[in-house]
Amino acid sequence: MSTAGDSSAAISPRVRRVAWRVAQYTLAIAFIVFAARSLWRQWRDASAAQLNVQLRGGWLVLSSLLVLVTYVLLVEIWRRVLARYDARVSLRVAARVWFVSNLGKYVPGKIWQLTAMASMMNRQGVSLTVAGSAALIVAVCNVVAGFVLVLALGTQSLRALGARAEIAVVTATAILLAIVLTAPLTVRWAASLFSRLTRHPLALTVPATVAWESIIGYIVTWILYGLAFELFAIAVVGHANGSWAAYVATFTLSYLVGYLWLPAPGGLGAREWAMSTVFVALKLGTPAEAAVITIASRVWLTALEIVPGLFYLARRS
Repeated sequence: MSTAGDSSAAISPRVRRVAWRVAQYTLAIAFIVFAARSLWRQWRDASAAQLNVQLRGGWLVLSSLLVLVTYVLLVEIWRRVLARYDARVSLRVAARVWFVSNLGKYVPGKIWQLTAMASMMNRQGVSLTVAGSAALIVAVCNVVAGFVLVLALGTQSLRALGARAEIAVVTATAILLAIVLTAPLTVRWAASLFSRLTRHPLALTVPATVAWESIIGYIVTWILYGLAFELFAIAVVGHANGSWAAYVATFTLSYLVGYLWLPAPGGLGAREWAMSTVFVALKLGTPAEAAVITIASRVWLTALEIVPGLFYLARRS
């Protein structure tokens, strides 16, 4: 016979999951509202005479093509990581899995992108251990490469977000870089510990060179993203103030802020706040231009990410 205590114990896990989901959406909505107010303040305080929006199709196409080339390079980096584990897939299959799983970033939590990638690769005959390891490696190396690039280009963009943000980024970069460099050792230790605790053998290794190759590849992709962002700014406002390095730093830092802000789907709100703040701080344009470019770039990149994913879903094999 069930008791009230048994009933509450059975319900409590579900209640906790619902509460956690509500908390995620609440945080996401709060930050989106905060970012929207910040962008509106920039727009309101800027003179209309400072703004000249006239979409230039040629520059927009050029920047979009550069982003698509970057996507291909991202897929190839991931394929090379899989190949290090003797899991070889064609570029066509890898592109489909990458674009479809990439839709998971628009769900709060970010974990859905990695789990979808591992699950889809498992359907291609790749073990979940290998698929999950490759997905985790590329995610960590991507973040490390971005932060290393931002620090290499100068910390002025970090100072725009405040002293705490600068300290947090430097600390996180050092920790993540140490983890990546010692991955072959720490992963073997973790796998051994897991096997002892669960009595289920787990043979998990990280090839010594895979981290370096991935980080170098991702540094190139971040640079390409930044150059595409500069071309996009020209397409929207007709000019690009500042150096290419400033655009690379602005885009990379804002994208990483959005990526690491887990509650917000696609980093919505966090990325816009960081991009507009750094854009103005580095004198790449007026506050009004920052607001327009920030909002327009969100629409632009979302379309370039979602459309290929929906295309592959429509042509499901």
